[in-house]
Amino acid sequence: MSFRRGSQCPAAGTGYSATTYTRVTRVSRSEVTKLGHADAVLCRTNAGAVTAAIEAQAAGEKVHLKVSADSIKKLAYSVDQMMQGKQPAHPLLAGFRNFGEVQEYVREDPTADLDLALTVRLVERFSVGTVLKAIDGCVPENQASVVISTAHKAKGLEWPNVRIGDDFPEPRDKGTGTRLPIPDTLARLAYVAVTRAKDTLDLGGLSWIHNRPEVLEAQAKSPALVSKRQVPTAVPALEPPPTLPSPGTGPELETV
Repeated sequence: MSFRRGSQCPAAGTGYSATTYTRVTRVSRSEVTKLGHADAVLCRTNAGAVTAAIEAQAAGEKVHLKVSADSIKKLAYSVDQMMQGKQPAHPLLAGFRNFGEVQEYVREDPTADLDLALTVRLVERFSVGTVLKAIDGCVPENQASVVISTAHKAKGLEWPNVRIGDDFPEPRDKGTGTRLPIPDTLARLAYVAVTRAKDTLDLGGLSWIHNRPEVLEAQAKSPALVSKRQVPTAVPALEPPPTLPSPGTGPELETV
């Protein structure tokens, strides 16, 4: 298990794992709370980041967007083409005869590509023109009031106040709503996202993690895996008690 250098507080209490759920994230130096304004919003997908950018721009923010811009533009344009009854060449849309099949796939298929699903919703909600305008209307980072990025693009970066985007849904069966295991890919990406905050973290789209049974179990077994909301100062690792000699054995203890 890896930990960030300089960790002072075992915050966030969020549980993910590279094997099962044994990796529990520690958000170093950050307080977990709700933020009015974030310096950065970190999303799981390109489409989620663009959605957040459109909403932030509508609220008057100057946005710097860290995404694969060409990739999301091509996918959004291809979705728009299919909505118009055309057959785009995008590989994610290959095999679909019409837009109705795409909608059914992203709504019903548990293996549906998340970027495709969110791009479909993005174009349906805003139109491809709005999407392209939002991407092109972003500003350089030194002019921005907020940075919106995918977690992947945020690797190695930090901001004082970070909010997690809304495109980190809890894994659930689409038909029954039953909770599903947390995929390792989601665990790793979420770990990157929640460790980008230097001062304050708003879990946002990952807030559901606090109610996961495996996380509650891990917290119960290890008091160090609770959030800064509950532990205002650093919690040192618990050392096992020393082994005391049996009566009549070992050295004499000096009385002082």
